[in-house]
Amino acid sequence: MTKSDTESDDWGPPRKLVERFLRNEASLRRILDEVHEKQMLGEYEAAREQLRSLAGEENQVFQVAVFTVLEMEQFYEDLKEQYEAESPPIEDLKSFGERYQDLASELELVFTETTYSYYNPSPSITRGLRYSDSMNIPRLALEVYSGETRLCEFEHPPSQALILAGSVVDAVADLLETVDEHDDKVAPKELDRTESVIQQLVTDVERVTDQVDEFEDLSTVNSDKSGEGYDEYQDWGIY
Repeated sequence: MTKSDTESDDWGPPRKLVERFLRNEASLRRILDEVHEKQMLGEYEAAREQLRSLAGEENQVFQVAVFTVLEMEQFYEDLKEQYEAESPPIEDLKSFGERYQDLASELELVFTETTYSYYNPSPSITRGLRYSDSMNIPRLALEVYSGETRLCEFEHPPSQALILAGSVVDAVADLLETVDEHDDKVAPKELDRTESVIQQLVTDVERVTDQVDEFEDLSTVNSDKSGEGYDEYQDWGIY
């Protein structure tokens, strides 16, 4: 991209963004092709960093790329209104979006980061269930992802896994208390989502409590059968 096209300027309406996008389209295609190649090689973290760099250096061009790949119809409707009697380059934009559909998830995640100041948003977890007869302690193997980028992994017994979960809940409580102390507001939609998650957490905690109580009731009955019916190491699979 040329220096004149990467300098910061005022935000403008969709037409202005599109004109800037078209001036830089060739350079943008080269960057996205590199990102796609990194993903194909499994270099997901490097691919995301390159998208972050693009969003930071040329955010207006990045925005249009996201709108086209995610097929945001409102963007095209607004664009039509601004071109009036002229013919807007909608087919060219849609063709661009179709070309980079494989990057839709990563583009959306980085767009979320730049729009809301998040970092590695939309986490997901791959779970593995383990059991070793020698200790009679089940273990939870977790891999945490944001899109295709693996953030961390660990293998813990139930107590340690719940300590981690409890620490996150405690941190959320501290955050909301701090917001309240500063008389700041929380968006209604975020409050609704948070309340929904809390209700699910309560249900999950009750389920775990019932399971622990059941094991405590059976512990005396099964104490003399320890080690029977188990392999030395059991892997119940990852799902």
